[in-house]
Amino acid sequence: MKFNQQLEQLLKTLSQFTDAEGELLKQNVKHSAEKFDPE
Repeated sequence: MKFNQQLEQLLKTLSQFTDAEGELLKQNVKHSAEKFDPE
């Protein structure tokens, strides 16, 4: 049971990290797009 709890915690942490990475990625892509296509 304890192992499952640790695994769930790890997955939660991982998903949070992935979300943050996704946001950074989106911002980088947006920034690159603006560089290629300035408004």
